[in-house]
Amino acid sequence: MKDVTIPAADIGHRSLAIDAILVDVMKRGLQKPLSEGLRIEADGFGRCYETVDMNVGMTNFIQNGPRVPAVFLHE
Repeated sequence: MKDVTIPAADIGHRSLAIDAILVDVMKRGLQKPLSEGLRIEADGFGRCYETVDMNVGMTNFIQNGPRVPAVFLHE
């Protein structure tokens, strides 16, 4: 498997748990054909959905709108 490097980005205000899942999905999915990459992406969404931070983010968005940053627990 070829190692893929993704450029660093400032995500200090975002969930580290979700970021770890996204990085994993990107690294694995970029190396596969589209159909397999889409399955990896769907699996990644399922993994995100199971995190505490998904609930924190969605609740914050519904209650406060898109301009108020959520306070993530990184779980």
